[in-house]
Amino acid sequence: MLKVDRKKCTGDQVCTTVCPTGAAHMTDNGKAEISADVCVECYACMNVCPQEAIFEADENAGKE
Repeated sequence: MLKVDRKKCTGDQVCTTVCPTGAAHMTDNGKAEISADVCVECYACMNVCPQEAIFEADENAGKE
Protein backbone atom coordinates (compact mmCIF):
# COMPACT_ATOMS: atom_id res chain seq x y z
CA MET A 1 0.00 0.00 0.00
CA LEU A 2 1.40 3.39 -1.00
CA LYS A 3 0.99 6.36 1.30
CA VAL A 4 1.88 10.06 1.18
CA ASP A 5 3.86 11.83 3.87
CA ARG A 6 1.86 15.05 3.97
CA LYS A 7 4.66 16.89 5.74
CA LYS A 8 6.96 16.26 2.76
CA CYS A 9 4.36 16.73 0.00
CA THR A 10 4.54 20.17 -1.62
CA GLY A 11 1.51 19.67 -3.86
CA ASP A 12 3.45 19.89 -7.12
CA GLN A 13 1.13 17.25 -8.66
CA VAL A 14 3.93 15.37 -10.42
CA CYS A 15 2.56 12.09 -9.04
CA THR A 16 -0.91 12.73 -10.45
CA THR A 17 0.46 13.18 -13.97
CA VAL A 18 2.13 9.75 -14.05
CA CYS A 19 -0.47 7.66 -12.22
CA PRO A 20 -2.07 5.33 -14.81
CA THR A 21 -5.20 4.65 -12.74
CA GLY A 22 -5.92 8.04 -11.19
CA ALA A 23 -5.22 6.69 -7.70
CA ALA A 24 -2.86 9.60 -7.03
CA HIS A 25 -4.94 12.72 -6.68
CA MET A 26 -4.91 16.04 -4.89
CA THR A 27 -6.99 16.69 -1.80
CA ASP A 28 -8.72 19.92 -0.83
CA ASN A 29 -5.73 20.86 1.33
CA GLY A 30 -3.39 20.81 -1.69
CA LYS A 31 -1.61 17.59 -0.78
CA ALA A 32 -1.44 14.34 -2.71
CA GLU A 33 -3.30 11.24 -1.64
CA ILE A 34 -3.26 7.67 -2.96
CA SER A 35 -6.57 5.80 -3.15
CA ALA A 36 -5.72 2.25 -2.08
CA ASP A 37 -8.77 0.76 -3.80
CA VAL A 38 -7.61 2.10 -7.19
CA CYS A 39 -3.82 1.86 -6.81
CA VAL A 40 -2.14 -1.03 -8.67
CA GLU A 41 1.21 -0.40 -6.94
CA CYS A 42 3.14 0.33 -10.12
CA TYR A 43 5.32 2.78 -8.12
CA ALA A 44 5.28 5.39 -10.89
CA CYS A 45 4.24 8.09 -8.43
CA MET A 46 6.82 7.07 -5.87
CA ASN A 47 9.57 7.04 -8.47
CA VAL A 48 8.89 10.59 -9.72
CA CYS A 49 8.15 12.40 -6.45
CA PRO A 50 10.97 14.95 -6.04
CA GLN A 51 10.27 15.27 -2.30
CA GLU A 52 10.24 11.48 -1.76
CA ALA A 53 6.91 11.95 -0.02
CA ILE A 54 5.39 8.71 -1.32
CA PHE A 55 6.35 5.51 0.41
CA GLU A 56 5.26 1.90 0.75
CA ALA A 57 3.45 1.32 4.03
CA ASP A 58 3.16 -2.05 5.69
CA GLU A 59 -0.52 -3.04 5.60
CA ASN A 60 -0.10 -5.16 8.74
CA ALA A 61 1.62 -2.53 10.88
CA GLY A 62 -0.23 -2.10 14.15
CA LYS A 63 -2.59 -5.04 13.59
CA GLU A 64 -1.30 -7.34 16.30
